Amino acid sequence: MSLISTKTGSSLRIAPDQGTSLPIEIWQIILRHLKARDLCHICCVCQQWRDVMLYVDSTRWKELYSLCTDWKHPNWPLDTTIEPSSWKDAYRDQYLANRFWQNGSKDFQYMTCLTVLKRTKMKRVINVGPGEEHESLRSALNVANDYDQICVHPGIYDEQFEMSSKIPFEIIGCGELGSVILVVCIEQIATTGRLNNLVLRAPWFTSFILKIRSGFIQIDNCILEDGMLYIQNPGSCHVRFSSFRHASIILQHVNASIIENCEFCQSDTADIIVEGHVKEEKNWTFSYLQRLTERFVDAIIETNSESIEMSQTYESDDKVSNISDIMEDNRDSCHVMNGMIEKMSSVGDWVKSNPIDYRHGGSAEDESSQESISDVLQDLDSITDPGMPNISYLNNKLSDVKPLKFDLRKNSAPFGLLQQIKGCLIHHCRMTYSKGGVMVSLQGEAIILECDISNVSYGIRCIQNAQVTILKNKIHHCRTSGIFMRLASQGLIAGNDIYCNLEAGIDVRKNADPVIQYNKIHNGKRSGIVVLGSGRGHIQFNDIYENKEAGIYVLYGGNPLISGNNIYNGQAAGIAVNEGGKGLITENNITCNQWGGIDIRHDANPIIQDNLISNGSGDGIVIGERGIGCLQNNVISGNAGCGIWIMNGNKPYLNGNQISCNGDCGIMLVDKSVSIQSNYTKYMITNMSF
Repeated sequence: MSLISTKTGSSLRIAPDQGTSLPIEIWQIILRHLKARDLCHICCVCQQWRDVMLYVDSTRWKELYSLCTDWKHPNWPLDTTIEPSSWKDAYRDQYLANRFWQNGSKDFQYMTCLTVLKRTKMKRVINVGPGEEHESLRSALNVANDYDQICVHPGIYDEQFEMSSKIPFEIIGCGELGSVILVVCIEQIATTGRLNNLVLRAPWFTSFILKIRSGFIQIDNCILEDGMLYIQNPGSCHVRFSSFRHASIILQHVNASIIENCEFCQSDTADIIVEGHVKEEKNWTFSYLQRLTERFVDAIIETNSESIEMSQTYESDDKVSNISDIMEDNRDSCHVMNGMIEKMSSVGDWVKSNPIDYRHGGSAEDESSQESISDVLQDLDSITDPGMPNISYLNNKLSDVKPLKFDLRKNSAPFGLLQQIKGCLIHHCRMTYSKGGVMVSLQGEAIILECDISNVSYGIRCIQNAQVTILKNKIHHCRTSGIFMRLASQGLIAGNDIYCNLEAGIDVRKNADPVIQYNKIHNGKRSGIVVLGSGRGHIQFNDIYENKEAGIYVLYGGNPLISGNNIYNGQAAGIAVNEGGKGLITENNITCNQWGGIDIRHDANPIIQDNLISNGSGDGIVIGERGIGCLQNNVISGNAGCGIWIMNGNKPYLNGNQISCNGDCGIMLVDKSVSIQSNYTKYMITNMSF
């Protein structure tokens, strides 16, 4: 049997043989009557039949998924209005996950639909509840055999005992979620087990709901209240579509576990605590959980790459040039005439011998001196340079800030980090109104993907040599910082939306050295990123805007690489380096900030090169009290104040900077009562050395 596909107008017609054809709408009606097993049979016929199944993904496969009442929406608990990319894949993932706990010896990577749906020997079903064969969970467990299913009927079962399970078990609540409440502590000794559709509470004598020390536990569609889920290596878990109320998860030395599509709220500690280095000892679930983790990460990278390619296809040809292009264009076109340089030098020499504060105006007795300078500057008006760049065009390009696209393909370093970090995967979870979101400590390793963390004391805290991957999360409205990296913690922080936190969006200190890329960090009550106390890090390609304090604040020995960022519309300086801060600041677009573009004070000594600093409400670069710094090859234009403001006799190194069209002078030196105006604002000059 073969299929022939033909286009008739705008409708697709599919024929099962050479003689007849049916519209796709008719095939959808026919296929709507088939079960999942039959649809899988159709997929196995040939590639053409497999293609036909794409047309019933949003109809029949969605309907089959919805018929499973204990399956939540694939995007729960975040945004259930967004449909998954494939309802068939969502059905497959649910089906496989619900049965993995009892089929761990099989290799799911190579399973076909028919293998998955193959009939197996019926398990014994043990009913628990009023009027059933057993009235308590303890009684049912005493008679259960391996892989028996214990069905608990609606009611509250206050068992008040610690159950030690030595056989694989499955406990399922009958009825709607919330109608079956178990007050029990389960310590699992068996290799595997599953809990589904239950409300679980810790008894009065312990704070633990579940303790897994060696085997595997799968939790689907449950509510855990007033207690903890404790997993210790070589134990592992897969927790899905569950709610934690006043409850948390602790994972110690775990090398593979997955927590996905879960909701956490009102915990007195962090919602998820990952601690201890990853041990080599593994149980039978390691390979499967590791492959599943890699699949989630690869899906994010692949989806992101496809979206970038699509956006590039529709971009106009007259798009704004990047930072390096603008700067290179201006270096080639900006050549100041020798006569102009000589005139400017004469102005500087004259002002040195006749000190007047021209920034704030001189006294009446100095009018003749001011007239002399005006004469010199008028002479400069007659000097023209045919190679002078179009300043208004430059300012327009500088002020048009385009958001940076999350593209990890530009740098191989993030992929190396993704391959190194193992441990626990936390995916698609919501955490709110708790003390903290995720805590990773004591060499713990975790991957945190696509979560929404809000209204907690801190979003993610990584300390004591922790290693983390934090990708595409929303972290907002935290009572302190969104992400803490301390005590030699490392990892990748990329593609996150971090906003409206009461302190820094990202706080890096005490020898922490993360890679921070392609994040949006905005509307914070303080700085966007803070690096201090010997903190380091690679801060690259981020959009940092509309924060109340400096976009990036480096102090107390912080020494980061800050490169390729858009830092704009801040209510203070774009970048502030203070109290002995260091770092390499290069190729950033710093624009439209209310204070200086870059502010350097109190023994700070950064290297600042190849940046665009424009359109600020203050000075371009401020070198304040005891500030030093090396400023090279920067474009400083369109700021309301000076291009570079140097106070209190500091001696920074200036070379190759292009300073133009600022509201005040190009370079201002202030030493008590002495002021030196180094260039006239109407012209662009190339600072050769200083």
